[in-house]
Amino acid sequence: MKTRLGYLGVGSMGRVHIDVFARRCAAEAEGIALFDPHEPSRSEALKLLPRARVFDSAQALIESDLDAVVISSPNYTHADYAIAALAAGKHVFAEKPVATTAADCRRMVEAARQSGCILFIAHELPYSAWFLKIRELLERGAIGTPQMVWCQEFRIPFLTKVDQWIIDERLSGGALVEKTCHHFDVMNRWAASRPKRVGAFGSKRFNHVLNIPTEVLDNASVSFEYENGVVGTLQLCMFAPHRGDDNLEMGLIGEEGLLETNCNRIRVWPRDRAKRQEEVFNLATDDGFGGRHIGLVEEHQAFLAAIRDGTRPPTDVRDSAAGTLLAIAAERAIKQGAVVEVEKS
Repeated sequence: MKTRLGYLGVGSMGRVHIDVFARRCAAEAEGIALFDPHEPSRSEALKLLPRARVFDSAQALIESDLDAVVISSPNYTHADYAIAALAAGKHVFAEKPVATTAADCRRMVEAARQSGCILFIAHELPYSAWFLKIRELLERGAIGTPQMVWCQEFRIPFLTKVDQWIIDERLSGGALVEKTCHHFDVMNRWAASRPKRVGAFGSKRFNHVLNIPTEVLDNASVSFEYENGVVGTLQLCMFAPHRGDDNLEMGLIGEEGLLETNCNRIRVWPRDRAKRQEEVFNLATDDGFGGRHIGLVEEHQAFLAAIRDGTRPPTDVRDSAAGTLLAIAAERAIKQGAVVEVEKS
């Protein structure tokens, strides 16, 4: 029997999820319902799901005859929608970030624990060939034990969303919560630890769109420390020119070498080059759905497999919450001008 899916939020990312489930997972899943208060988004979604039932409220959809709910609504709605769906006995596939506040992150973790249902967070990178190759390199000791991790993303501003919710921190959680929770999640996994404390600087210099006090920052520099002593840095700029595949660079250093990557390529530099030469791995990253959203198809397949097999997926909320909590703490560190503790889930 196919998993019956209902969609809460069918804007640009919601329609990507509809498309992937329909085109790559049709043997296991079918979209039968949707809710979105924005009529143009509904109309576009119905082109992909012409037989779907359109509900007039999120709760009505959640209470309908579904197996799972796909949440792609604005960030501030994630917690309430996910918790209501879990309470109704539905599995949940929720877009990142987990939530916009630490309290809501904890509420979601506890709701998932009590319900016994899956609360899957849509961090696609851990399902990609790129991430799996780096994991393989780390497991064989290519750079030794990780000691430092980093991420640098210099990119164009946020794309337009309905009512520009993405650039109001009250609705999105802030630029670091919306944008870099992905990368914090990956670095958490590389460090094999939970983030402990963080300090950060950031501001809004050039991207003045809403011209309100809660407009998200457009640049930040973040430093953080893990419980196991690994340290990390992240730099974000949202007013840089587009540079194709070089907008995002990440890496880590161990006592035996350095690994650097831009998601298309992985380069490993051994510390002792007299004994071992550098290695370069080139990977394809465009699967025809999400552009550079590598791992996109695989994450949808993993969600359905977790439902089918009753297994805990790699991006279960209990693990993925740490990346969002680090982003939330970094936003707080900027506002307070202080090093702050990262809350636990």
